[in-house]
Amino acid sequence: MNTEIIAKYGYPIETHEISTEDGYLLDVYRLPYGRRSSTKEINRYPVIVNHGLMGSAENFILTGPNKSLSYMLADNGYDVWLLNSRGSWHSRKHKTMDPDRDMQYWQFR
Repeated sequence: MNTEIIAKYGYPIETHEISTEDGYLLDVYRLPYGRRSSTKEINRYPVIVNHGLMGSAENFILTGPNKSLSYMLADNGYDVWLLNSRGSWHSRKHKTMDPDRDMQYWQFR
């Protein structure tokens, strides 16, 4: 994901890579708080936002702070985690398989 888009609007952004038990590597992005909140807020509930079929985490940031769910949640004190499902644009990685060469890569359940 182009994290510069999020930073451009003044939001903190973290990038994490999660390794699944079966070797898939998933990119996850975190907005720990918004522009109008801080890390010291008491009610800091985590929210996991995941895209639908053929989507990615960008689905929740591209329309900007006043229209995108992720920014609105962060501005209201939530700890926002943007997931990318295996096989999506940002999670086409595996510890041992190549998604362009190994058809077994696409046999996840």
